[in-house]
Amino acid sequence: MVGLMCEKLGAASVELTDYHPSVLENVAINVELNQATHATVAQLDFIDVATNPESPWRNHTYDIVIASDLLYEMEHAKYLPVAVEALMTDTFYFMIPLRSTHVEEVTLFESRMVSLGLYLKATDDEEVQEEEGITLYRFYYYSRQ
Repeated sequence: MVGLMCEKLGAASVELTDYHPSVLENVAINVELNQATHATVAQLDFIDVATNPESPWRNHTYDIVIASDLLYEMEHAKYLPVAVEALMTDTFYFMIPLRSTHVEEVTLFESRMVSLGLYLKATDDEEVQEEEGITLYRFYYYSRQ
């Protein structure tokens, strides 16, 4: 619920998105419970943003784009950078768990971001103890300059 925290800290507006309708229902409930008056909830398919020049999202840009846990398939790694580049004005923060089964996806994502002219300003890997054991997370900060 990073978006809700951004709203509470004074962001003029926050657009909370997901692809799955059930997740969006939960997000909408959290927006209401937290009285987030500057937050809206909308469905976003980043593959559509990346591949469809007529996507209504192509008319939107955001000062800051924050995303997490979106690399499950090579298709995601290929199109997420294109969508981010289309949506961001200047700043993109991203977090993913580093899974041994998704090394190729992470590598492709990273190379696609650079190929689109986005600059990796910082990255940090952090181990977190979870119920299933230790999970390694990678945090990214990209910008246009």
